[in-house]
This record gives sequence, C-alpha cells and structure tokens, in this order.
Amino acid sequence: MKDKVYIKLKGLALEEQAADGSIKEEADNIEVINVGRYTKRGGKEYIKFEEVYDGADQKSVSLIKISDDCVEVSRKGAITTCMEFVKNKKTVSCYNTPYGSINISIFTSVLMIERQEDAIHILLEYTMEVNDQQMNTNRVEMEITDERVELYEA
Repeated sequence: MKDKVYIKLKGLALEEQAADGSIKEEADNIEVINVGRYTKRGGKEYIKFEEVYDGADQKSVSLIKISDDCVEVSRKGAITTCMEFVKNKKTVSCYNTPYGSINISIFTSVLMIERQEDAIHILLEYTMEVNDQQMNTNRVEMEITDERVELYEA
C-alpha cells in the first residue's frame, strides 16, 4: 500500500429488534472521507489523519492502529480518546471533549479485518456503555485504500 491513503468511514447506530433478535439500521448514520498516511512497522499497520469536528475550532489528529486481532483508534485534539476494539472483549476508555470527560466501556461483538494489496477493509460492531448503562450498538465500516474513494451509496 502507498504512503498516501484515503480513509472512508461509515458509522451506523443499530437497534436490536425484540421479535427475532435481528439488527436494523437507525437513521443516525455518519459517513466521512479523509486523506491520511499509512505506515507499517513491527507487524502493525498505522493510519494517521486529521479531523475537524462540528463546533470545534481545532483539529484532532486520529491514529488507527491495526494488528491481527485488534483495532485501536486514538484521537488527540478537540476530542481526546483511545478506544480499543478486540472481538468478544470489553475494554474501557475515557472520552475527553471540551465539555468534559466521559468514561466508556466498549464490548466488541464483530471484528473483521480483510487485507488486500492496495486496501484494508474493517468491520466493527460494538456496544457502548456510559456509567454502566448500555447506550447503543454501533457498526463501523472502514475502507483504507490508496485509490481515491467516494461516499457510500444510499
């Protein structure tokens, strides 16, 4: 993979249906494309890029660290956090914003990493808890590629 990469992220808030336990998509979807840098060292892959959040004056630097069984997403700037996604494991993190800090727990039920010569595809499904109360279940799809990408089609 080349040094310059495109990072396409799609985040969906999910809801479980009581009748059959299946998951449906809610209306709360987020899609973004960023340009970043890819490096590989020590058997791990790193993707670094900048983000600007609504209402924030400063940029946040984001780093996605990928190993065989773990994806770690850290941000520093307007929002500071380090979230670790390991399949069938609960991890704890602190989410710092300009308005205060929140302790969160993340239980990752799905972690799929597919590597190709010029792309990495990641699928995460996780449940987030704040103060020991389940908030929601989320699905995040990441596509990291050295080819220019477009937003997902509806």
